Amino acid sequence: MIFIKFHKVLIVVFIFLVASIFVFLFGGIKEKIGNFIDSKPDNLDFMVNQCDEAISGYSDDQLGVKEVVWQDDNTLKISAYVGTYCGGEDLVYPNYSINSSDLVLKYKRTISSSVTQCVCAREIVYKISNLPKKDYTVSLMEINDK
Repeated sequence: MIFIKFHKVLIVVFIFLVASIFVFLFGGIKEKIGNFIDSKPDNLDFMVNQCDEAISGYSDDQLGVKEVVWQDDNTLKISAYVGTYCGGEDLVYPNYSINSSDLVLKYKRTISSSVTQCVCAREIVYKISNLPKKDYTVSLMEINDK
């Protein structure tokens, strides 16, 4: 009789452990799928430069889209500045969307466990190929998790 009760308790503990492992491994599946969806398109090259001391990371009028240049008939290069922490922050998951002549450049911030107190301006460069050549209104959009 004691063996049967112990056996039932063991089964319950085993099921709990398996369920816990399952939640641990696959509980973030929405986030993993979201990262896949937000992954960089094949026709997009993205580069983040180091802090630019000549530009203030605190000044909104010095940040944003700075240069939009067609490199050939179907490759557009856009340079912009974003204010970030001087250390401990990365800009990731670049993407873009087009609605008519509006081109929205997207990025996400990731912050490590320790960041610096200062803010600096970092240049981000989007190079989009296989793009129909026309005049686009270009803007930046930070993607936030809700």
